[in-house]
Parts: sequence; C-alpha cells; structure tokens
Amino acid sequence: MWRTYVGGAMLERWRSAAAPSDGRFPEEWVASVVKARNPGREDEVHEGLTFREDQPDQALRNYIEANPEEALGAAHAAKYGAHPGLLVKLLDAAERLAIQVHPDKPTAEKLFQSAYGKTEAWYFLGGRNIAGEDPYVLCGFKPGMTREKWERLFHAQDIEGMIQSLHKVYPKPGDIMLIRGGIPHAIGPGNWMVEIQEPTDFTIRTERATPSGLALTDQAIHQGLGYERMFDCFHYDTYTEEEMLRLCKLTASVAERGQGWQIKQLISYNDTPYFSMDQLELENGAIGPAWTANGRFAVMIVLGGSGYVHWGDRKKKVEQGDQLFIPAELPAVVFASEDGPLQIVRCLPPALS
Repeated sequence: MWRTYVGGAMLERWRSAAAPSDGRFPEEWVASVVKARNPGREDEVHEGLTFREDQPDQALRNYIEANPEEALGAAHAAKYGAHPGLLVKLLDAAERLAIQVHPDKPTAEKLFQSAYGKTEAWYFLGGRNIAGEDPYVLCGFKPGMTREKWERLFHAQDIEGMIQSLHKVYPKPGDIMLIRGGIPHAIGPGNWMVEIQEPTDFTIRTERATPSGLALTDQAIHQGLGYERMFDCFHYDTYTEEEMLRLCKLTASVAERGQGWQIKQLISYNDTPYFSMDQLELENGAIGPAWTANGRFAVMIVLGGSGYVHWGDRKKKVEQGDQLFIPAELPAVVFASEDGPLQIVRCLPPALS
C-alpha cells in the first residue's frame, strides 16, 4: 500500500523478501474491502483492495457483496449490511508519520456522510532503532491545549510546537494502544505493528510536508473539508501522561488455556465496540473448532511458525506472513501446528449489541 511516509523494510523481511528495503509502500492491508484515499493516485483503482489467492481476479469485496450472510454471518449482515465493518493492517514506519487525527463515528457521519469513523488500535510486534532513538508514538494533547492554540500552531507550521503539545510514549513489543477517533497522534519511526481500525481512510494531517520532505496536497491535509472544518475532527480534551496512558494503553491477558496452547485477549469489546483482537499461541497439536465457531467471520494473520488450517475434508498449509479471511459459513475450522509454535492474530468485527 502506497502511503505518504517511508517504511516497509521490516514488513518485507518478515515476509522473507530477498532484499528488504524502505520505500513508499510501508503498509499491507489485510482482507480489505476499503479503497485507499491517496490524492494523486486516483488511477490506481484497486489500491487498498484485497484479492483472493484462489481467484486472483476477484476482489474480496465482490465475494462479500454477492454472499453477505455466507461471508459475514446472518446477524452481522442484518446489522451492518455487506460490509465487514473493520480494516486490518500491517504497518512498518521508518519515519515519523505526519501529526494527524481521524474522525470519531458521529463526526464522520456529519462531515463525511460515513457510517464509520476511524477509531484504531495498535498491537506492537517489535521495532528498530532509527537515528539513535527507539520507536515512539505521540498521542493526546497535554494540559493547556485549546482549539485556538492548535490552529495557530498549524497555520504557523510550528512542527516542534505541535510535537511538544503531545505526549511521547516508547512502546515495547506486546504493548497495545487504543486510539479513539478525535485523539491527535503520530506513529514514530521504527514501529512495526498490527493495526486494527474502523474501515475508513479519513486522515486529517497538520503538517504540509512529511518529515522526509514529501509535500502534502490540500486534499491530503484536510480530506476535502477545508482548513476550517478539519479542526472539527479533533477532540480538545487534555491529559496528563498518566491519564493518557490510562485512556489509551491496554493490557493483554490470557483468556483461555489448554494442552499446548493459549489464547491471549488483546482488545475486547469492553475496550471498544468497534472490533476485537486476540492471539493464538499453539505450541503443538491442534485447536478448534471452539476458537473459530462463533457464527461470525474472522480476519487472521500468521505472525510466526507454520502449520495447517483444516475445514471439512480440506486443509491448507499456513506459515508466517499468510493472511486468512475465515467466512462465517465455516463452523468448524481447526488449526494445527507443525514443527514448533504457531502464532496467529485473530481480528473480529464490530460487536452485535
């Protein structure tokens, strides 16, 4: 996925590329039905969309729209229509992203006529030291910020002033942060993560150029809202660092454990109604169908190891880097490890109640 920032070497290395390198394709969108909003690249008509491995000319979106109950589950389709309601990404940043914000759901409805905002969460897989600094993120206004002050910083393009207005956090592998719509933030250089979010690409940026010098168009900055209404997307609540961490940082816990396996709850519906995420750690043997038989679809990423996924009388080998869309119609999917641990992240759609 083309983005305004540079990165991707860790993503390519994780996928065993021959010569991993950073560039303008630092993200991979997983089981995506969302079209990217990349001003100037409108001719890339499929940018952001996932295609099926077994039918490379068919977008996942087309399959879901033609078979919503089979793909998503009857209850989900009844509430959300033929849309998964979530977007999952792999993201590797080699530079700080532009300071930004995404609209919450009510703001997205008002300003973009969208059923979804862009609350998101980050699950940190690892990182790299860049220019002598460990991976960090900027998040949440410090005390004293107001809309008027924030607008002045933007119009003056006081980048250092903007950075100093946000809290700086150094996440560790395994950390999880929930960034609700309206909270200003920026992913810093060196971060390697899974991101799960509401399914939009609405990004309001407050810098006219990225740290590596890419000039941003007006459209890329305000997404068509204009330089006044874009500031309606920010929440101007302020926090001490302790308050910000209490609001945004989540703690994983073991939800289930069996012989040779455990499931860690990373993000629950108690944290946000917009999605959930857990992780299977399968040392040996097999698990299922209890982990997958919930009448809903799942988006999965094989983080490490190798094994097999079984359904009916069929099976398919899976290994690090593979991405799976498990339709709701498959009630009995079994995962088995092979020659060591198998780690899989499972992402689930919005809550039904």
